Amino acid sequence: MFNKIRVLVVLPVLFIPCSLHSQTCGGTERWQVKVVADSGSGTVELAPVQTTIQEALALPQPHLPPQSDNDTRLPEERHVYQLRGHLAQFKQEGNDNDYHLVITDDTLQFTNDSAHHGAGHSLIAEIPDPNCIPGKKGDPSVPSRFISQITCARGKMDAKFPTADRAGKFNDTAGIPVTITGIGFYDRPHGQTGRASNNLEVHPILDIDFGDGQASCLPVTSPGDFSVAVAPSTITIAPRSSGTLALSVARNSGFNGAVSFVVSGLPSGVTSVLSPASNGGSTLSLSVSSSATPGTSSLSVTGASGSLSHTVPVSLAVGPPNGTGQWEYKLITSSTPDGLLTQATTLGAQGWELAGVTFDSTRSDSYVGFMKRLRGQ
Repeated sequence: MFNKIRVLVVLPVLFIPCSLHSQTCGGTERWQVKVVADSGSGTVELAPVQTTIQEALALPQPHLPPQSDNDTRLPEERHVYQLRGHLAQFKQEGNDNDYHLVITDDTLQFTNDSAHHGAGHSLIAEIPDPNCIPGKKGDPSVPSRFISQITCARGKMDAKFPTADRAGKFNDTAGIPVTITGIGFYDRPHGQTGRASNNLEVHPILDIDFGDGQASCLPVTSPGDFSVAVAPSTITIAPRSSGTLALSVARNSGFNGAVSFVVSGLPSGVTSVLSPASNGGSTLSLSVSSSATPGTSSLSVTGASGSLSHTVPVSLAVGPPNGTGQWEYKLITSSTPDGLLTQATTLGAQGWELAGVTFDSTRSDSYVGFMKRLRGQ
């Protein structure tokens, strides 16, 4: 009987920690956004924005969603910031286990409402507990997009301050220099020590650098890259006519540079003009003169930005769309030279060219012009 009772007592003890943990670990208000487990986490732009404390405090404060909305990520919360400052103090929060860091500018002053120290020199940066990502109302099956970076940053803090108080008291860190990288988040003011004047926080921290040689939590990133596309990739233009192509740029891995285009391989009698487009690409206009030789040429369109460049081919056919290269002819007549030229000019806009003129005294419209153009124009 004693053994049965002992088993009954032990089994609940084994299951209680999981139940309590899921009920008490992590926060509530906008928690999924804070830990980047929200549905909009994929919109976070990974290329860090270099900034300072004062520049961060100058950012406008957006209108926040309702307190009950734990999933809406504001457009202003899609940026990763990297800033240098000083770590004045930090503590482990008792309600959600976050590490609450007070980051200041060179004055080492920070907001403390209870001591009547106003805002203007500091902001809050936080590292969530990797074991508390679901929070009190979240789905445990939904991970943070940056769980590895959060875990790494938390570990760097523990390595730097192995004997720090973890019971909710602030640890004085004497304003040591620090560089933090993390996602911008706007909180509501509720008497937080260190809060920014615009209530901007860095939450979560993705990397923290004390200049002590610890490896970065962030992967090595490149400036990104881009690709170029041309539409259409094949075009036929008749002599005395023009055509346009759209040049587009697809930006990858945070690339945000300007791309310039050049065209090479133009045959004799063909000219090009590049015009910037609103989407960051360009419009390429090709004009074919009457002297251009019918045939197909391979052009190259190259987009370049700094050391990066990409080239795509374009096939240009000079001649009628059916590719026959056959001519058609027309006679024009007039009683005066000026009348003949007027007709020739009008037909010239339709692709006709004046091949020759003769004078026939036996007819009243004695001035005769011979016009020709390629079929299909």
